[in-house]
Amino acid sequence: MPKKKPISVSGQKFNSRKELQTWCYAVIHGSEELIEASQPVLVALVQKYDKTQDYLNMHIGERVESVFFAVPGADYPLSTSPCMHVKLSNGVSFTVGYRKVIDAAYDPERAKLVRLKEKMREVIQESIDEFHARAEHTCAKCLLPCRGEVDHCGDLEFRHIVKAYLKENPEESRVSTLDAYRFRAFHDARAKLQILCVACHAEKTRLTFANPHVCQESE
Repeated sequence: MPKKKPISVSGQKFNSRKELQTWCYAVIHGSEELIEASQPVLVALVQKYDKTQDYLNMHIGERVESVFFAVPGADYPLSTSPCMHVKLSNGVSFTVGYRKVIDAAYDPERAKLVRLKEKMREVIQESIDEFHARAEHTCAKCLLPCRGEVDHCGDLEFRHIVKAYLKENPEESRVSTLDAYRFRAFHDARAKLQILCVACHAEKTRLTFANPHVCQESE
């Protein structure tokens, strides 16, 4: 993801991703006056995120009216990190992660894919839970007894299944167009699953994504 590409948001220039993140952090923890003064940039920024566009597509004719924040503390005791709340002109509101909004500003296509993969994992979660419930709880690598975690294995890891599905169904490349039933059936017909203990699963993930070819596949 490009981090030093200068971008302009509602006339305000940011020379790097870090500069935009620093600006957002200052606004999030700033005064009500600062948040109000920053509304044009905040509104333009959240509109770069495809989740916002999905909501606007569901509410034709409406617009983003304002952006406010939930910061962990007395007012939001269940929050673990700051969230942006986006309010539409018809009163509908929804939350977005501010880091995901920043990612979308710098690499919108990759941000869409990340969000799509998150949704795809949600779609197959029931299949994962069913496998976990019936599997023998022994780590497939170290062979020690464990409650373990479900891992995709064999020739088709999860990323390969996603890639193959999107190649066959390019019209489903957004969260709003994903056919959840069809993707789950596609996944279940191809996925090979195993149980790994937490340590072995973490080590496999580390080694997998240390491989630059895998990192390129994941883009």
